[in-house]
Amino acid sequence: MADEHGGRFRLPWSSMAQRIQRRKYAEMSRTIRGEAFVALGRTDEGLADLEAAVAGADALGTPSLRWQHRVALGRTRYATGDDAGAATAYAEAAAVIRTYAATLSPEHAASFLDAEPVREALASAGG
Repeated sequence: MADEHGGRFRLPWSSMAQRIQRRKYAEMSRTIRGEAFVALGRTDEGLADLEAAVAGADALGTPSLRWQHRVALGRTRYATGDDAGAATAYAEAAAVIRTYAATLSPEHAASFLDAEPVREALASAGG
């Protein structure tokens, strides 16, 4: 069903993911929905979804979700003019990346840190 902006962002992504008991997909859907809300000008709702996705990823403890959701939050905060909030989210993403990389063998850490999305996240955090 369409929302008042003509979009199709009211699909029950989170509820469907929760029904099949896949919390990681529920948190991923929150990120997508949050970014969509912000794109529609519904900034408060979008940021609330992104913050909830970060909290959900933390609860799950999955490193990839933890840093990726923080990058999405940082990107969105930057786009909405919240430079300080963006810097915080990017710094947190970089910390998760570095902490995770430290648990890997040197070869795996090098490969992980050389992946383009990881490099971009670290660059957004200033290195």
